[in-house]
Amino acid sequence: MDNLNARLEDLAQKAKIHFGTAQGRIYLMRLWEEIYKSGKLYRPPREKISGNYEDIYDEAVFHLMEYILKNICSYDPTRGTVMAWVNMKLDRRFLREAIARFSKAEAQLRRPTLASLDGESNVTDLEELPMPEVPPLPSQLIKRCLEEDCNDQFKCEQMREYPHINFQAIALRHHVDGYSFKEIAEQVQIPYTSLVSFYQRRLKAFAPLIKQYCQNQCF
Repeated sequence: MDNLNARLEDLAQKAKIHFGTAQGRIYLMRLWEEIYKSGKLYRPPREKISGNYEDIYDEAVFHLMEYILKNICSYDPTRGTVMAWVNMKLDRRFLREAIARFSKAEAQLRRPTLASLDGESNVTDLEELPMPEVPPLPSQLIKRCLEEDCNDQFKCEQMREYPHINFQAIALRHHVDGYSFKEIAEQVQIPYTSLVSFYQRRLKAFAPLIKQYCQNQCF
């Protein structure tokens, strides 16, 4: 067993022994940091993923992290190394789930083609129809909501360890500028896992507010 596998095995066993305690959480975070920084996490060939490769991969890795932190006790060392267990979960479950989620989201945004509409139409008929007002896209509404930031709620949600980083800054870089979470973490020089964990928790809290804003703008 090489040094990496030995370290991961040791941390996994300690995390299992102390699971549910403060000490157990420390072991779990150290375990994940070792896994993430090892460079051994599985990365599928780019041609296997259509769409935004980095965002899909980052989301899969985030959900993998959540799974490991909650389910370390299911790891069985007799069936393989920690790294083998982690990569199996990433490849066979979390990447597939992330691809499915992104594909579903893209499908919902696609407009129907003329061929999919009932009845027969021709170019003349369509040109004679009054042009409807084009509603803003969901991405435009979310951008507007983040930028307007009523009562500075998004701006005031800062990372405790890194107060110069707030929810608004992360959300705008990700949703508007198109950066992946990994790229943002590198730009602001903070741990990737800390950034994603903070963002996901705050997004869950802000989701009803953002949804309500978008609905109000559509009426």
